[in-house]
Amino acid sequence: MEYIVKSLKARLKEKYQVEDDSSLFKEIDNYVSFLRREYSENGVKISSQAERNANVSANRERRVGNFKVKMPSCFR
Repeated sequence: MEYIVKSLKARLKEKYQVEDDSSLFKEIDNYVSFLRREYSENGVKISSQAERNANVSANRERRVGNFKVKMPSCFR
């Protein structure tokens, strides 16, 4: 992501003569910061949800394990 932002800023400087301290660059930095926070917060939520799903799935297989039958995915 860092490379993309640097490339975008370089192109804006070249093509549109945007200054380093412009409000556009500040907005870009704020937006990137926001995206990073959202991504990291959602990443934690997703991984903990995936862990819960894995535990539930393992418990179902354990209950059925005596019969050596794995539950079909539509019943999970």
